[in-house]
Amino acid sequence: MLIRDNPDATEQLAGILSVGSPVNEACFYHEQPFNTHPYTLSEVTCLCLPPNEVHQLIRKNIEFNQAMACSLSKKLLAFSNLTFFGKERDKSAKVQKALFSLFQITRQSELPITKSQLASLLGMSRNTVSLALKECEELNAIRTCSGSIVLKDLRKLASEQPN
Repeated sequence: MLIRDNPDATEQLAGILSVGSPVNEACFYHEQPFNTHPYTLSEVTCLCLPPNEVHQLIRKNIEFNQAMACSLSKKLLAFSNLTFFGKERDKSAKVQKALFSLFQITRQSELPITKSQLASLLGMSRNTVSLALKECEELNAIRTCSGSIVLKDLRKLASEQPN
């Protein structure tokens, strides 16, 4: 999970990443820095490239540019899905759709996201998200842990998904 520092000293969920995901690719196209902090469930190894090297790769390497554009488009699609789900009126369906969408992004059955972060992402109160997650737990579709949500049965989460 990637948290971005905002100018007003608040934090914002910037994305949930999977293995091989580039981070902060948008800032290289706009040439503006974004301060971010990764939170992981396990030990990871990151490759950090200096901004001038990335700018050079963007200008000269079509494969690198395509990979960056592909990553940005996947993130845009994922967050547009979450925004679309934000219009859902049923709280449980909204949370289920969001969890399923986050699984589709990460391909991980354990999502490193707290109830508060999920609530912020969906524009819901933490209490409402907690109630919806409890309903999902009663369906045996998920299990909540400290700092993460474990997806136990994707079919149950996906059963509410549009075809």
